[in-house]
Amino acid sequence: MPKHIAWILLFLWASALIAGLVFYGKNQVTPFDPDGVLLHQSTDLAFDDRIVAELQANHISASTVLHIGSEKSCYCETVTEPHQAQLAKTLSEYGFISKQVSIESLPNLSKVITTIPALIVIDDQSNLRYLGPYATGLGCFTGQTLIGQIAQLATQTEYAGAVINADVEGCFCKA
Repeated sequence: MPKHIAWILLFLWASALIAGLVFYGKNQVTPFDPDGVLLHQSTDLAFDDRIVAELQANHISASTVLHIGSEKSCYCETVTEPHQAQLAKTLSEYGFISKQVSIESLPNLSKVITTIPALIVIDDQSNLRYLGPYATGLGCFTGQTLIGQIAQLATQTEYAGAVINADVEGCFCKA
């Protein structure tokens, strides 16, 4: 086989491989709140208090970083494990504890959070500080971690209300 044909075949193979990866990646990125359920409900002035009351009714206390996963298999939960560990380590220095629950064990919360993995941060005064994902994009691979922003929101001294991060895309599974 002539040398130039081999190079052309190599180029075509590499192009097909890259196109396949791009296509696969685009199909894996989904909205965190695809139907706007969380965004709509978060506009209610009592939203923060309702979320905290639901968590307290399920024995989730103040100063908690709550990872919400699923009993079903979800690849995206695996992708967030490094983010979980990093956030747990960072916030443990401020007295936060980390817990994991399945969305199925919190039926009232599943009416608000329609995709997983999700994260809720409750401060030491039982204020909702953050509700949303750990990262955007394809998680650890091409995504942008939100850990620094979440840690800052959780530890700032003044409370200005919760940040509900619903309008992002990333690696999420239907809850």
